[in-house]
Amino acid sequence: MYNNDKTQFKYNITIDPRPVTSKPDDDYKSTITTNLILQTGLTINEFSEIVSPPKSLTWSGGLFNDTRANQNWQQQSVFALDFDGGITLDQVLDRCNQFGLAPQVWYSTFSDSETDPRFRVNFFLDQPVTDRKLFEFIIEALMRLFPEADPSCKDESRFFYGGKSSVVLNTEPISTNQFV
Repeated sequence: MYNNDKTQFKYNITIDPRPVTSKPDDDYKSTITTNLILQTGLTINEFSEIVSPPKSLTWSGGLFNDTRANQNWQQQSVFALDFDGGITLDQVLDRCNQFGLAPQVWYSTFSDSETDPRFRVNFFLDQPVTDRKLFEFIIEALMRLFPEADPSCKDESRFFYGGKSSVVLNTEPISTNQFV
């Protein structure tokens, strides 16, 4: 998964390989579990590319034994927070800075607008989390740090749609040990 060149670290995620150009409709949503099965390793830059046009792929930070379900979760090294209002990207990044966290990628969602900013902030860890209690600890800590984040986006099998644009903030992964 990892080598000495941190910009080339490969982070394993699960993706649905079907490109989308807008927030998916109900027909697409009904097929996500059966199509969100491709496990792949991506660098931070490659991740940024697949969550924005022309692909805007749906993804999950979790790897699963069989289909996407909480009970099938095995590991995760990419965590995301979903913001649907109540805080700006600058406020999120300032708070991250205050706590010594350096997120790697942020991207605007399909629902984003100038008057109603909606975005996701992604954190890449240098080692995958394989213990469910550690997963819960990390996601709960992020949710406490960012109570403005969507509280429904914290289970192991959570998936996220791609979006309209993405920005790589840095390519240094967060030390899992330091994060904990």
